[in-house]
Amino acid sequence: MKRLFLFFIASLLLSFGSFANAAFDVSFYVDCAPNQAMATSAYNTWWDASKAAIVAGTFVDMANGSYQGQYKCLPADEAVYSFGTYGTRIHWLYWVPSVTEAEFLTHDFQGKMYFDWEGTEYTYDFTAGTLVENAPDAGWYAVANYEAYNGGIIGTFGHSWWVAYGHTSSTPEALKTLDDDLCDILGSETFLEGAVRFAASDPQEESIRIAVSPEPTSLVLMGTALLGIIGRRYRRKRR
Repeated sequence: MKRLFLFFIASLLLSFGSFANAAFDVSFYVDCAPNQAMATSAYNTWWDASKAAIVAGTFVDMANGSYQGQYKCLPADEAVYSFGTYGTRIHWLYWVPSVTEAEFLTHDFQGKMYFDWEGTEYTYDFTAGTLVENAPDAGWYAVANYEAYNGGIIGTFGHSWWVAYGHTSSTPEALKTLDDDLCDILGSETFLEGAVRFAASDPQEESIRIAVSPEPTSLVLMGTALLGIIGRRYRRKRR
């Protein structure tokens, strides 16, 4: 996968739709969030707003992505890097109302992310610490990062590609590498999908699939604008 590195973070979760599991109702959503590692303050603001919106019933899927309210994204929506705006990540979010932490833990709540790349589906095997080909029982892991919130449990996990790897400032070389990597994603990946389930009591899954850049011209325009913004900052800095 060339210079691209999968950046899969299990953190807090929210989501679109819902499924009933024994005494639990689980809602599942998806959005585009700031780079948690490099833009912590912006991420925390997004997370606090997302939690409140989910509980209030006003959360809009992909509200912060390139296609608000639609289940699709541009490669830049799932790409993070170490300079400029630092990029963004796709985050799936889950909300389990009216449940205590003890009750939640007894049902082995699990998450999973998978995607296609040049015609093959992959997921991340947390036991082996590597990507493996996707299969029904592959890639599931016990969601460890969550919080008690408003009488229930809420959390999120995210996916992104770490692009322009090794570049920490917006040099011309870094911008060229960023552009190449975004085009690499466009030419190799058509979707990414997140899923959750209560493995101990009901293996029924709830999932959301995001189509990756179904309109190549949009990526070209978006990429040009992104590089232009970062390039202008770089030129100002040199002056």
